[in-house]
Formats: sequence, structure tokens, C-alpha cells
Amino acid sequence: MKPSLRVLWLLLAMLVMLSSSALALRPTTEQRLLQRVQQRALRVGDRGEVVAELQRLLMEAGIETGPVDGIFGPLTERGVRSAQQRYGLEVDGLAGRLTVAALRQGQVAGGAVETAAGSGLMIFQAGAVAGPPVQAKESRPIEVSRFARLALLGADDLGGPGRSVPALAQTLTETAPVAQERVALTFNGLPGDSAALAQLLAALAEHGMQATFFVTGRQAEQSPELLQALRDSGHEIGSLGYAEIDMRTLSDTSVRAQLRRTNLLIAGETGVAPRYFRPPGGRFDRHLSELVAGEAMQMVLWSNITGRASADSEPAKVVEQIGKGLFPGAVLMLPLDWPTALEAAEPLLAEMEARGYSSVTLSRVLGEGSAK
Repeated sequence: MKPSLRVLWLLLAMLVMLSSSALALRPTTEQRLLQRVQQRALRVGDRGEVVAELQRLLMEAGIETGPVDGIFGPLTERGVRSAQQRYGLEVDGLAGRLTVAALRQGQVAGGAVETAAGSGLMIFQAGAVAGPPVQAKESRPIEVSRFARLALLGADDLGGPGRSVPALAQTLTETAPVAQERVALTFNGLPGDSAALAQLLAALAEHGMQATFFVTGRQAEQSPELLQALRDSGHEIGSLGYAEIDMRTLSDTSVRAQLRRTNLLIAGETGVAPRYFRPPGGRFDRHLSELVAGEAMQMVLWSNITGRASADSEPAKVVEQIGKGLFPGAVLMLPLDWPTALEAAEPLLAEMEARGYSSVTLSRVLGEGSAK
């Protein structure tokens, strides 16, 4: 072969290889959808291949969206709302990261629950009605919010699809024996003043129950007397970080600084540094979980599904919703910044007592002694 022809053949081969590499590196439509919803939720009026991919996911989930035409119209919005209701998400018709993650993982939810059962872990299937989870009397719960339920099924935030449920769950908590009919009632935040807190503490004492209060460093600074009252009444105190912000948006240095500052403030008022951390709003990812563990703390969310009760719900609705999450070893949460939270506390305690449940500190439910 002549040298000129040999060079030509080499050039053609290189072009073919480069073209193949470019095709291999080009993101798939599903990957482009995931990248898009990380930036902004899809909504009515959007068009393009990522909308068509969303419609395909809805169709595969058995949710009618009309034709797969790449146009986010009323039928697609209705399909998104149906998916959000199915998976226990906020029903707003916007296809964001959580909605897309739920659609992608929803097909394996049943298998995931079965796998978790084999490992002695307890999780809620995404969108399931709260109730006794798998092996409720033999192991303690994985503390999950509506965000964490998706994560345990393999959402991208915690390592991506394909990671086993037990492996993901292990990063949040380990299994341990749990006393039957004991739960951990936890509160996010503090009441507005000492009189309101005294009312809540009196209700807890009347029913012979202990609770765990998650507070911010800022609340510890502004209301040290409330923390002292909690300590004197034998309740446990956990950390919400210094302020209620999405800590995933902070640098590693800022996260550590917030955790340490809050721990110092709480320890200064109570004599005990908190061992548990709850991410504000339940927003977390694997990296935040690792940073928390690096501070010798454990991340704990909650096992009652509160998505259908909201800040403006009537006390009876709040009690009903939290009551659905009662099972031995449950970690219940009531946000004290809800206007009706204090009104709901007394009937909630009465409901728990009537059903044979007693609240103890989180440490006792998680099998770590009786530290207050």
C-alpha cells in the first residue's frame, strides 16, 4: 500500500474512533432530564425531549399523560400530580428532582421493601400509607422523611441507582432491638415562650412521657431558659444546626462550624452536647450525612409521614396523621412552629396512651442507654 493511502486509512480510522467516543460520551435523554430538573422543575409550557422523557416515565408508571409529544400541557400536569400523590410528595404539578426520582425508582419499590425486610431494616415504600412497616416488632426504624424514602430507594442524592437499599440504609442508622410499644416523640423547634413550653411539659408529665426536642443554635442563644427547662424536666435535646437552612448548600467548613457552634451552645446551657442531628426540612444528601458522622453525631429524621398534614391543618388532622405512624420503635415528629402544634400535642399524647404507646427519649428508643 502506498504511504499516502496508508495515511489516509489511518486518518479515517481515527475519525471513526473519535465519532464513536463522542457518541458514547453524549448524555442519554434520561440523563439530560435529570440534569435539567436539578436546575429547575419542568412545568406547563415547557417543551422538548426532556419533557418527552418525563412523559415516557409517567406512561411506564401506568399514569396517563396523553401522547408522548414533548409538550408539557394540562394532561402532563395532571399526570405529574397523580405521581406526586402516589409517592407521597407535595402535589404542585411541577416535575422536579424528587418527582423524577420517584418515577425512576417506583418500578423497583416493591422489591426494595422485600430486600430491606431480609436485612432486618424497616422502610416505607414511597407513597405508602403510614403503618406498621416490615418487621416492626423486631428491629428499630430507619428514620425517614418524604425525602429520605426516595433516597432509600436509590435516589441520585445518595449514590445513584443500583446501590442496594440495605447499603443506603446503613449510612443512616444501624438496626438494634427495640422495646415493644415504646416510641420517640420528637419536636422540631421550641414554643414561642416559657408559658407555652410549661404547658407542653405539663402535658408530657401528666402522661408520664419523655420527648426529644431538636433546636437550632440560634434558639439556644435567644432562649437559654427554655433549654434549661427541658433539661430539668428530663427531656433530650438534639441539634437542627445553627439556623434552619438547607445545609446542602453550605461549604464543608460552614457545615462543621454550624454543627460545632450549636453543640457548644446547647452543651453550655444543658451540660450535655447533643448526639443527634436533624437536617432542617429533612433535606440531606450522602455528603452531609458523612460530615455529621465526622462530628461524632448521628443523623435522625422521622418515621411518620406528615406530608398530608400541614402548618394550617386543624389539630385533629395533625393528630390523625401522626397517629398513622404509630408502631413500636417509631420516631414521630411534630413541628412546634405550626400554629396548631401545641393544641395538637395534648390530644396526641392521649391518643398514644390510649393505644398503649409510651414516648421515651430518642436515645432509649435507639438502644443507646437512658441519656437525657
